[in-house]
Amino acid sequence: MKGEGFERLPLWHAAMELAADAHAFTDHPLFFHPRDSLRNQIEEAAVSISDSIAEGFERRTRQELIAFLFLARGSASELRCVLRSLEEDPGFASLQAETLHLKWKAESMAERLRQWSRTLRISNRTARPTPAPQTRKAYLEARRRREFLYELDQMRTAGESRALYGESVAWVAETCVFAPWREIVFFFADSLPVEQFSTTLIWRSRAPGPGSK
Repeated sequence: MKGEGFERLPLWHAAMELAADAHAFTDHPLFFHPRDSLRNQIEEAAVSISDSIAEGFERRTRQELIAFLFLARGSASELRCVLRSLEEDPGFASLQAETLHLKWKAESMAERLRQWSRTLRISNRTARPTPAPQTRKAYLEARRRREFLYELDQMRTAGESRALYGESVAWVAETCVFAPWREIVFFFADSLPVEQFSTTLIWRSRAPGPGSK
């Protein structure tokens, strides 16, 4: 994303504050051995929220930012789930107030992430993407080819053909359908289907005048 770095994002600072609170929460002796794996899960889930926000914001496209916001929201949900289990665990009854406070902050973070990603998705749908020049050029060339194939099919149906040389027969189309100042001459081998013709294009910068040869 263009603009300022992730350090200026209020939501990133809120995520960093949540991670600091999670580390302070797990500093309690209840999270020491044999519950160190639970402590690691809480800390890693909290830290991954700010990490995902920062990485997504520094990516090139809005779609990538939205994807990383979903990852951050998933980490916030993981943190809420672990804290919810601690609420039901009698062994952590002494940390009930701290658990509820940290869970509320995780819920608030998940909601803010949801709102931001929703805003980005809505603005992404309403924005009008500008086609790249190469894409537009390819589109116009394909459309011109389809138009000419249609014209050629009409000529073949009408039986408009000429002998060009020897016993070989080809259809010659002299038309200005693409632009009034261009004349295109197409040569097609009669033995090939329309879709597999070989072409020779002669482009002129302007239509020949009355006195031209």
